[in-house]
Amino acid sequence: MERGRVQSVEGEIAWVQMQGSDACHSCGAKTICRTDGEGQRNLAVYNGLGALPGQWVEVAERGHITLKLAGMQFGLPLLGLLAGIGLAALWMPPLGLPPELVQGLCGILTMLASGGITYAWAQRVARSGPLFEVLNLA
Repeated sequence: MERGRVQSVEGEIAWVQMQGSDACHSCGAKTICRTDGEGQRNLAVYNGLGALPGQWVEVAERGHITLKLAGMQFGLPLLGLLAGIGLAALWMPPLGLPPELVQGLCGILTMLASGGITYAWAQRVARSGPLFEVLNLA
C-alpha cells in the first residue's frame, strides 16, 4: 500500500500524485504511472471513498491485478513453448531435419503466438479502467 495526494478528480477516477520512494524502481505499476514535467508519478485510481483534491490517500491494487499480469506475461508464453515442443514431438512429419530443431522451432513459434495473446490481453486490461483504488483517506 502506497500513499499519495489527490491532484484532481474526474467522476469516479482520482489522479493521485504518488510519493516517490526506492520501491518505485522495482514497482510493477511504474509502466502505468504517468510522469509529469517535474518527474512526479501520477496514477489513475478508482475513487470509491470520494477523496477530494488535496487529500492524502492510501492506494492499493484492485483484485491482485499485478499477480494476474505476471502470471499471464510469464506463464502463458512458457506454456506455449512447452506445448509447441510437445506437439512437435508427438506429431512430426518427416522433413529430413533433426527432430530437436523442429521441436525448438515449433516451441518458439507457439511461445511467440502466446506472447501476442498475452500482449493483447494486457492492453485490454489496461484500457478497462483504473487498476488501483483508494483504500483509506489518510
